[in-house]
Amino acid sequence: MIRKFKKLFLIKDLKIHAIDYRSIRKINFLLYFSILGILIFFIYGFVHLFVDRNIIMVFIDFFCGILLICNLIVFKITKRLNISSTVALFVCMFLFTITTINGGYKNFGILWILIFPLFSYYLKGKTIGTIFVLNLLLILGVVFLLDQIGLINVPHSLTGFIYVLCVFIVITLMTYFYEDTMTKNEDIIKKQLYTDPLTGMPNRLQLLEDIKKSGDFKLILINVDGFKTINNLYGNKIGDLTLKELSDSLKQIYEEDKVYKVYKLNADEFAVLFERIKNTKKIKKIVQKIHRILAREFTISNLEIIINVTLGIAGSKGDILANSDMALRLAKEKRKDYVFFDKSMKIVEKYKNNLKWIKILKKAIAFDDIIPYYQPIINNKNGKIEKYECLVRLIKDDEVISPYSFLDISKKSRIYPHITKTMIMKSFETFKDKDYMFSINLSVEDIINKDTVDFIFNLLKDYKNSDKVVFELIESEYIEDNQQVSDFIHDIKTLGCRIAIDDFGTGYSNFNYILRMNVDYIKIDASLIKNIDTDKSSQIITETIVDFTKKLNIKTIAEFVHSKNVYNKVKKLEIDYSQGFYLGKPELEIGDLEHIVDL
Repeated sequence: MIRKFKKLFLIKDLKIHAIDYRSIRKINFLLYFSILGILIFFIYGFVHLFVDRNIIMVFIDFFCGILLICNLIVFKITKRLNISSTVALFVCMFLFTITTINGGYKNFGILWILIFPLFSYYLKGKTIGTIFVLNLLLILGVVFLLDQIGLINVPHSLTGFIYVLCVFIVITLMTYFYEDTMTKNEDIIKKQLYTDPLTGMPNRLQLLEDIKKSGDFKLILINVDGFKTINNLYGNKIGDLTLKELSDSLKQIYEEDKVYKVYKLNADEFAVLFERIKNTKKIKKIVQKIHRILAREFTISNLEIIINVTLGIAGSKGDILANSDMALRLAKEKRKDYVFFDKSMKIVEKYKNNLKWIKILKKAIAFDDIIPYYQPIINNKNGKIEKYECLVRLIKDDEVISPYSFLDISKKSRIYPHITKTMIMKSFETFKDKDYMFSINLSVEDIINKDTVDFIFNLLKDYKNSDKVVFELIESEYIEDNQQVSDFIHDIKTLGCRIAIDDFGTGYSNFNYILRMNVDYIKIDASLIKNIDTDKSSQIITETIVDFTKKLNIKTIAEFVHSKNVYNKVKKLEIDYSQGFYLGKPELEIGDLEHIVDL
């Protein structure tokens, strides 16, 4: 029965702040009190009606029961606790007065004496609750005085009044201290809930609460660039100290400007909430000041740590948290210090497109539609196919989709490791009874992913043709001086596999790390090969790469060989292998051709 009442009156759209235990407790108490009061009043009403024929008490009981029913109706309609609790308190005061005058404390009136202090402190708070209790004490005193001077005749004794007064005071004091303790405990819980334990700053929950209360405002999200690297290099303790230094710097800015609140969000993110600032230049100055103070060198435990931060800023129109997050991501993509959200940027459309591709990827994984296509690589000396590169493709509604459409979003959505494993497993299966070498692309993300590396080594332990496997490392600045990459190359070559560096010759290319990494092949980037028949600069750079690799006994592969002229030039420069549409497009099946071109 109680559950049905709670379900009826605890309406879903009742305005209660997140995890507000005090409000929930008050509502529960109001419901329990009102239901109990209604039952007691009507039971005693019928007792007085049929047993002692006390019409006055029958009227009091039924009248108070109806008042409490009205109180619940008020609560149901208004959804406001204050109005309903005030009505209930006045009902109690009326009941207390009437039953006291009629000597009710000798009967069931004592029940209300015990409950009322608890009720008043729960619902109205200590200050107003104390006023109500004092009013009831005053009623007791007035009734006693009026009886003494003969204006009313109350069936009582002096000891009875003293007894009721003492019980009332004791219960009041107990309730006061109980409520005081509960309030302090709830304040502690609330502080823990809305405060970041590391920095002592308000956290994400507090930010969400403040956003609800705010009007015209702007939000700045601050992300520490490469914070994971700091943790990996120096350990979590130094990482925590770094976050504390950053939070202290933000607090200092707040104390100087006094125009905003600062928050510590998840992991390496902070937030700044501006209120009532419409001057765009002023906001931009503060944004620049935040970036200048945070993006610098910090000395932490005698270590000099260079910090850089990226900021995303959004206004109060729309979902401010989502918009500022989108601006932050855009700033990172464009390598800018900060970006202000603007609808014209079409960030929302980009997010929707990302969500669309995530759904497509998940569906493709579920239906096993991630498959390898194979592109031949030929030996330039004899024109024979000696290798194949395994290239990932996604099948959607009979359409073959290249990785350019989905690979980046797969990395951001953590689907990428599954794609890598699928490619490795299916490629191994295809070439297990073939006499060709085959290459599979791996990124730094794959190599630092322990689960992916373990998957590779477990497959290789049972694979008979590991000497036919080539792992192509997609070149990036993270390869150099990365111990995990060096360890992977050493371990994989121990099992007989070969290593190739993909896309060498443009962007980040370093001859020095090639010397240290003990690679077997270098794939010369397409940007150098595609116009090599006419571009003198490309020829000079390529000649330098070929000369360098020959001295190290490293084989070279030309990518993007798309015409006969390009192919002839590649051979003339003595590049060992060629790959491109002129020689063969990526196909689902491996052909039986030994030669693709005539020498």
